Amino acid sequence: MKRAALGALVAATAVAVLVAAPGLIGFMAENRLTGWLRTLSQQGAYRIELVDFRRGWFDSTARARLVVVGPYAEALREALGTAPGTVFEVVFDMAIDHGPALLRDGRPTVGFAYAETDMRLPAPVERMLGEYLRGEPLIRFRTTFGLLGGSRTLIANPDYKGTM
Repeated sequence: MKRAALGALVAATAVAVLVAAPGLIGFMAENRLTGWLRTLSQQGAYRIELVDFRRGWFDSTARARLVVVGPYAEALREALGTAPGTVFEVVFDMAIDHGPALLRDGRPTVGFAYAETDMRLPAPVERMLGEYLRGEPLIRFRTTFGLLGGSRTLIANPDYKGTM
């Protein structure tokens, strides 16, 4: 009887961990993303902020916004011939799947998370590059984060697909 109770306890614990892990990973992903963006914002030529983070149990979506400021913004305004006060922002739209079990390319895989991020340029720039972009983001990042800390990123744009 004790063995059966111990087996049931182990099975219940394993199920609880598998059910709780994606939500916990989503919480950790939000905290890491917020900290990473805060660090990037301290560079000075731009400010980047998390605009929205919608945490789900097995997946989340996020949007970050990078606003070009100071002399870089002025140089862009002059180069593009836009009106004074034009705000140049780069938007990063992210779709994040939480592990520990992920479905990638129709195959189950083990990992911490998978994130697909589309980088959208300021509207005046995207209009100028309209034929080149053909409605696609300038850069799309597809990153798989391993359970043990490693990651792999596929980078794609209208002309290039590769890993780093």
